[in-house]
Order: sequence, then structure tokens, then C-alpha cells
Amino acid sequence: MVISIYNYVDNNKIKRLEWEGDAFASAADDAGFAGGGIQISGSYTVSAMAANKDGLFVAVKDTDKLIVKKYHRDGTLAYMSEINTYSNSSSLSPVVEFIHSMQILNGRLYAVSYKTEGAGDEGNHIDGNDSQAVVSGRLLDLGPASGNLSNEPTELWRGTEKEKGYAPYRFIAVKPKELVIANDGFYGEDTYQGIQPGNQRNKVLTFSLSGTLLNEISTNATFSRELEHKGPGCGFIWY
Repeated sequence: MVISIYNYVDNNKIKRLEWEGDAFASAADDAGFAGGGIQISGSYTVSAMAANKDGLFVAVKDTDKLIVKKYHRDGTLAYMSEINTYSNSSSLSPVVEFIHSMQILNGRLYAVSYKTEGAGDEGNHIDGNDSQAVVSGRLLDLGPASGNLSNEPTELWRGTEKEKGYAPYRFIAVKPKELVIANDGFYGEDTYQGIQPGNQRNKVLTFSLSGTLLNEISTNATFSRELEHKGPGCGFIWY
């Protein structure tokens, strides 16, 4: 049996790897896939992918919107859905939103995104806000994977309570009627002169397929990022 996975590589291409049975060590590029790979525009940032028999789904970030593209199994573009962001950024309080993970369950495509406000990006030399950095998250239903993606995805849930630090980041388990998601969140507030550490909000969230938050468990686990305050002028840094 031939097994396939998709891989996003540094030259802005998505390639497909194939191997037989359990011989993963022999995995090689599928040269027949999309003429050597799907070329992604240099203005886009790929943030999540999902795939099943219906095709490949790719989430990308453009300047002011989130986009999910559906590709046929041969790599040709089938459909594109634009998800407008709902806030603007300023130099003193940068705002960033990405779709961080997608999951197909019971034939439907789900996505999670979170938006940071006031959290800077050290790698790209973007200072954060000195006094506060917050995050909010969304769980989206993008529609049936077998058809065209919805032009207006259904927002099943939005977590906006600042001190809760909702930032759904990865689907980590699926159950017949539930989605289990790692929450890599924070709430940062500088309450006095000097450096005030950010408070991490690392949790596991369990949702029903209709978007009801069934369970919320805090964990001491360290996820992908930790909020830091780098001092006056640099502010809170997350990225």
C-alpha cells in the first residue's frame, strides 16, 4: 500500500512524499505531483495543512486576511476561501492572527486560530506593547471537505476573556463527537515600573462539534512559546 504525506519546504513549495507500507525511511518526492510541487506565493505564509481523500487543504496568511485553499489530489487548485481578520495593527500594539491548525472529522474541515494584541516579534524586530499583551481564539467550521469551502465559515466559538488567555493552537486528539485542542495562551500585564513576567495559559480544551466548550484543564506543560517582557521600549515578546 502506498502512503502519502504532504510537506511544506523552504522554497515556498508543498511537495508530496510517498512510500510503501512501513518503509518510511525510503520515502521520496512524488515527482508527478503538481509538476514537482505546489508553488506558494512569496507574499503568503503557510500556517497549517490538512489532507484526506477529498484533497489537500492549506491555510495561508496574507497581509490583512486568512485564506484556506483546497487542492485536488493532483495539486490543482479547487477552491479558495477568504477569512477576513477583525482587527488592525499599530506600531505600539501589534496585532497578529493565524490559523494554526486544521482537522477533518466526520467529513468536515475544522480550524483553530488565535489573535495576539500587543505581543511583539523579536525575530522580525517588532516591539511589543510595554503595558499589556493579550490573546483571543476562534474555532471555525469551514464546511464539508468533499465540496467547496464556505465563503463564510461558521464561527463555532470565540474566546475573548483576556485573563483566560484563550489561544487554541493544535488539535491533539479527536473523539467521535469531540475535538481536543492544546491552548498555548497567555495574559501579560505590567502592573508596576520594571519587568513584569507574563502569565502563561497552557491548557487542554475539549469542544463538542457544535463549538460548546466542554472542558478546560490547566497544565504545567511547556508549549511552543512563552510570553516574556523584555523591558521598557521592547515590551512583551511572543513571536
